[in-house]
Amino acid sequence: MTTPYQQLLDDNEKLAKKIYIILNNLRLRLSKTSVKQIKKETERAFYKIEQAAFAMLLRNAKAYRQDITEDEVKKWLNEYYIVTQYVYYNELKRKEQRYIETLITLKDNDYSYNGIDAMTAQKRLARGLKKQFEEYGVMIVDKARTTAFKAQGVSKLKWVSQTDKNVCAECIKRNGKIYKIDKVPPKPHYGCRCYMVKVNNND
Repeated sequence: MTTPYQQLLDDNEKLAKKIYIILNNLRLRLSKTSVKQIKKETERAFYKIEQAAFAMLLRNAKAYRQDITEDEVKKWLNEYYIVTQYVYYNELKRKEQRYIETLITLKDNDYSYNGIDAMTAQKRLARGLKKQFEEYGVMIVDKARTTAFKAQGVSKLKWVSQTDKNVCAECIKRNGKIYKIDKVPPKPHYGCRCYMVKVNNND
């Protein structure tokens, strides 16, 4: 079943490849650098990642609401999100600081940045970033679509669940339920593929 998130998922796959290149280049540059330089270079790499991710999120929001602004998207990203149980930017900074700590620890213990430990840390970070950007991309798409529906005067939305073997019991239970547009419950879990469609106000 096609969902409103397909373009986002495709874009996130491309972003994940770009992020891996950024992290790989970072790791290879740090083999003979000071702790101060490790911090500086990692912060610079994360800035590039943050900018690339935001561009992707904004582009996918605009696919459903052309008039959406950068400030509006940033406001959503600065709010506590019940599904992830953290704030987007706060978690991004935590990932950055943890990675700096990992790189410094490897250096202090004379581990090579070309070794298995460094590679494992890089892959773990890349997976975590991909998951975070996907989850918040879904949230941004949902908010863009809902605010667009409100602008059209829509007052009710219907929950649509997937019908394959991977759908969870809670999502099946909600399938087809109609909610007031301001009373739609949050997604029940990470990776939820459910979405809302508008209902005619006469229904």
